[in-house]
Amino acid sequence: ETGLLDTAQEMAFDRITKIAQKCVKVPVVLVSLVDDKRQFFKSAVGLPEPLASDRETPLSHSFCRHVVNRKEPLV
Repeated sequence: ETGLLDTAQEMAFDRITKIAQKCVKVPVVLVSLVDDKRQFFKSAVGLPEPLASDRETPLSHSFCRHVVNRKEPLV
């Protein structure tokens, strides 16, 4: 299986994240990818340590869990 989970940081994703932070004027912006147990941060701006270095949290700590559970977008 190939995908983006557990891949290294990439400048292209980080640029998008930083642009989004400036556009919406928020302290934290994430590009989160999820599986059934966790969210992985492909890119993150504004996260404190150790989250910034860990680059993941359990799915229970994420709004993304609602999308996984419901199998539909969260608006």
